[in-house]
Amino acid sequence: MDRLHNIFLQNARNITEIEDFVQQNDDSDDNHPVEAALSDEDEAYEANNQLRCTNAAHLLRLKEAHNLSQVALDNIVQNTTTIVTDAVKCTCANIVNQMKNLEQRDNEGLQNIEWQTLYKENVQLAKPFEELSTEASQRQAFKELFGLVEPVKSVLGQYHGYRQNNGKRRRVQLSDEVVEVPFLESLEQWLNNPSILNQVENTHQRQDGMIADFCDGQVFKEHPLFSRDPHALQIILYYDEVEVVKTSKHKVGVFYYTLGNIDPKFCSQLKAIQLLAVAKRPVIQKYGCNEILRTFMMQIDEL
Repeated sequence: MDRLHNIFLQNARNITEIEDFVQQNDDSDDNHPVEAALSDEDEAYEANNQLRCTNAAHLLRLKEAHNLSQVALDNIVQNTTTIVTDAVKCTCANIVNQMKNLEQRDNEGLQNIEWQTLYKENVQLAKPFEELSTEASQRQAFKELFGLVEPVKSVLGQYHGYRQNNGKRRRVQLSDEVVEVPFLESLEQWLNNPSILNQVENTHQRQDGMIADFCDGQVFKEHPLFSRDPHALQIILYYDEVEVVKTSKHKVGVFYYTLGNIDPKFCSQLKAIQLLAVAKRPVIQKYGCNEILRTFMMQIDEL
């Protein structure tokens, strides 16, 4: 499934920097200590959110760029946290030693500072993945920060078959399943991209009579919807089959969609293609495309 989430994974690999959430304001008003305190709290809150966002982006890039398993990613999180924690402890201790060596010997408060105090105040920096230490917390962060739309598994039917279990052949209940990416959520995230939305709002229909895309043809011009609203979503659905492992043994059918509103020069690019549903080929042959796409058609009716 990770391989098929092309757009999401492409975006994950392309993340190079996260915009700062914290806006610095040097013109602080000392006459309002309460407001200043609240401002400090807000800045600290935004800084923590920024740190969480940066850490989540790092994990996502690492996982998808190197095809890491969840176990491998968890080990990286734990080991990196240990390294950073030790580094921050040493840094705090060095700061304290430097401060104590200053000529301000008469400053009793300064002399009583310990590295544990500084470490406690910066514990979130020392443990950057504390809120991202589990798969569940990572997925939650990916959803909140990067708009991840997770696939949903649906059962089309059940039957009985035989499977090997502890060296014995047993009769068990099996399921015919299809994995779907919720269409409306996927479309929403896609249209949240300003460049995609701009393509939808500004038609590329030619005015010189030449035919360069579907929107230039007679069928489009006579269509009951598109003839009235050329900005309506042109949802193009297509199907492909892929071999996962052994040839012809584990073939799966994959349904994709794209938007005809996008300029033709971008339509064939990988980032312009969205995954919709995946099912084993025998399941598709057994139930038919209408059943596989039933949920999709229901969501189309909601538009």
